[in-house]
Amino acid sequence: MFYPLKSSNDVEGALDNVKEENADVYIIFKLTSTSKLESIFRHIRNSFAHGNFYIDSKRNYHLEDYYHDKYTSKILLNKKLYLLGLT
Repeated sequence: MFYPLKSSNDVEGALDNVKEENADVYIIFKLTSTSKLESIFRHIRNSFAHGNFYIDSKRNYHLEDYYHDKYTSKILLNKKLYLLGLT
């Protein structure tokens, strides 16, 4: 489930909606002047570069990106996905 947003303020609201839908995978991110794919990769890069990621007990990947203490993206990748060959 992709949730491209125009404002950082919408990230938390979108996350509430996702949790209600019980999504296994979601990518919530603030749109920039680049393409959606470039925005997603930038947010993934930032979450790793700044140490804003963790793997929970169910081996789900959680990645977060911030700007001035506000979320610009929240990403959940379920362990069932084969991301870069990692399982």
